[in-house]
Amino acid sequence: MDNESRKSTLTGLVILGFVLGYVAWTHLPTLDHDYLPGWDEAVHAGVAGNLAKHPGTPTLFDQPFIAYDHTDWQANHVWLHMPPMPFWQAALSVGLGERSFFNLRLPNLLLFLLTLVMIYRLGLLLYDEGTGLLAAALMALCPFAWLQVQGYHFGDMTDISLAFWLTATVLASVQAMKKQAIGWSVTAGLCLTAALLTKSALALAPAGAIVVLYLLPKLGFRLQTRLRWTLPALVVGISFSLAFAWRTICAWRWPTEFQHEQSTLWAHVTSSYEGHGRSWDALFNSLLANLFTPPFVLLCLAGVILVLARAYRKRETAVGMHALWLAGTMLPLLFVQTKVPALLFGLFPALSLAMAALILRQNQKQTLCWSALLATPLLFLWGQDWLGNDFWSFATPIAPDLAAQPGLLLLLGFFGILTMVLVVFRYALPKSDVFGWGVSWLAKASLIGALIWLAFHSAQTRDGFGIIKDYNPAAPIGRWLDQNLPRPAAVIIEGKSNGRQRNDLTVAFLSGQPAHVVSSRRLDQSLRPAREKGAVFLLSPVERDATAVFSPEPGAGFWVYPVKDALPEPRHQEAGPHPLLRGLSAQKASVAPGRSLHLLGSWLSGERKIKCTTSTRLTPADGSQADPGFPREEDFPTGMAGTVLHTLAPPGLLWGQRPLGNDLFHPERLAAGQTFVDDFMIWIPKHLPPGSYQIRLEIHCGGRAQKVPDSFQWPRIEVQP
Repeated sequence: MDNESRKSTLTGLVILGFVLGYVAWTHLPTLDHDYLPGWDEAVHAGVAGNLAKHPGTPTLFDQPFIAYDHTDWQANHVWLHMPPMPFWQAALSVGLGERSFFNLRLPNLLLFLLTLVMIYRLGLLLYDEGTGLLAAALMALCPFAWLQVQGYHFGDMTDISLAFWLTATVLASVQAMKKQAIGWSVTAGLCLTAALLTKSALALAPAGAIVVLYLLPKLGFRLQTRLRWTLPALVVGISFSLAFAWRTICAWRWPTEFQHEQSTLWAHVTSSYEGHGRSWDALFNSLLANLFTPPFVLLCLAGVILVLARAYRKRETAVGMHALWLAGTMLPLLFVQTKVPALLFGLFPALSLAMAALILRQNQKQTLCWSALLATPLLFLWGQDWLGNDFWSFATPIAPDLAAQPGLLLLLGFFGILTMVLVVFRYALPKSDVFGWGVSWLAKASLIGALIWLAFHSAQTRDGFGIIKDYNPAAPIGRWLDQNLPRPAAVIIEGKSNGRQRNDLTVAFLSGQPAHVVSSRRLDQSLRPAREKGAVFLLSPVERDATAVFSPEPGAGFWVYPVKDALPEPRHQEAGPHPLLRGLSAQKASVAPGRSLHLLGSWLSGERKIKCTTSTRLTPADGSQADPGFPREEDFPTGMAGTVLHTLAPPGLLWGQRPLGNDLFHPERLAAGQTFVDDFMIWIPKHLPPGSYQIRLEIHCGGRAQKVPDSFQWPRIEVQP
């Protein structure tokens, strides 16, 4: 049966529906989580929220009332750091609904689901239905895709959008090749326009592939299907002209910002931009491991080689499009110095198809090499700790990434050893079909085992990020302000940013009003320019001599003060030498293991300007040994997902001591006798037995333990069975 006559089967559609249902089931319950990473989703939320108000002008701080640097993409006004398509998509969702994190991330989920459908369709057109289904399932299972849809990994909506529009471009181009239809060519051009308006240069590969496929027959390289000139003309003409039009608008309206971002784009090529420089070999090692996890890197690379070989050998034009999509993306990136962890996410669909094609197409031949390849992921999981990383240090001068993360080297070693063993047994034993049949089925069972591990790892990743999903100290305030702020208004947030959390962008996105984080020392300087924007409100963790319209509660550690002529002054009381804990309250009286719990401490600043830290102890009512309230090793995902979780977690949540003020406020700079609140979150460990517990804090100031009076009333909670 040739590719053009292949049709979807009822069984295939049912399996695809199951895959899509699985993805929806794993995403929908947590799509509205409060955690808004400072890298990058908080910035993306700010831009999308502002585009919902004015689609033609991308801004981060929409109406800045403090000084900003136009070269700082995380804190500027006009925002041209990336093209606007992903943010237009999120802005449409926010504009049609409400300002919520669910609506912000809903386009991520919808585009990801549609990407899986298109992967299935591409697999059907290029190879067979099983290849499309397996490719969609592989991408759906990988934890990295879940992190991107949920917004935890930087790139989030931009990488999801790039993968979608690139896949749509390739699918429309393949349909245009097969049906010789102008409509599909125009569709491919429009989809490539959207891809270019998502991540510019990273979207060029499909255009290059179409041009190469058109020129090859003219250079004497025979293809099964020759392209009409209309396909490259329309795809390149439409996409480049529309993308260039947007660039022209940007250069005309915002020349200073545009010129800076063009130099930044070139800096990604020539330097280690913001410390993300990686060696050439990362492209074939750690960056692929980010997408598929380390055990599947060799299968992925072997799939790429198979697709390239098949395109060359059989001269299939549509498969050539797949091959050139792969090669046209990866080869230029060898010369790019900056390689962010999600650099290959736009190629995720093509790589998934290549791996699926390898697994299923080679299944028809069932060679010993194929059997060894399928068994290698499970062998890697079993023996990945055999050799320490120091063993591979000899490779550092040539392949630094492989020397530091030798997963691919181990996979190649396991593959080579297993292949030799199988060959020896094959020729040492009497000739029999039983041997080949047994090896084939053992290899398939090994691959199934590795895929089961992948599903488990994905579930472990979802559980691990459940630890931080409820943490965002400004989210409840932002929702309250959205319902209660007069328009127009400006919000001053007393405190600081720590990179992990951006209270200013959270409040601005949820309320739709300009907001800035300002240090305590600069509050007065910000008042006059803020008043020019509208009614001014101060969010402060310090109690002030005024009537608050919102008072702190666990999960929302701010007083909200309307500001008229001047900022209200802090209230003062007599104070001792050190900060004094005056009260501690919990958000709930009963909580299940594996869930978060917000706490709010009330403090009185001391005379000594010293930094303090706290750590939590969960003390059973029966007086047995207290638990520090930290997750255990089995609660964390491993690999890249574990690294991301530890990077994003607020201080003191997963281990160690927590700075007073949660690294979002400087209580040590307050004058003596000021009342302030300290809002933070703990996690109730899964291993904690049910029962009654008292929540206690151990306090250290200046490196010395501070005693809390015995009469202090610590909150009690019930841990549910």
